[in-house]
Amino acid sequence: MGWPIFWFWTVTLGAAIVLDALRFDPVHRGSVGAMRLLWGRWLWATQPCWDRRIEGLEHVGPGPYVIVSNHRSVIDIPCLQGLGPPTTVVARS
Repeated sequence: MGWPIFWFWTVTLGAAIVLDALRFDPVHRGSVGAMRLLWGRWLWATQPCWDRRIEGLEHVGPGPYVIVSNHRSVIDIPCLQGLGPPTTVVARS
């Protein structure tokens, strides 16, 4: 398993996300989120040596939140996509 599966899903779902996003169709915008969620979950499922730990969920109530990644690697953003709630990525150059 490992990296070949990672690259397969990254290229496949990445292309699908880009093609879907290019439509700028508000009716189908949810499909982009669904593909990002699938991509993130596949990353977690195909990398058995990765560990994920979520702490502090007891302090989280309903409503929107800002989640900040410390960028330990370039894989942070796709992995955050797989945690479940709908997400939007904002970046600064």
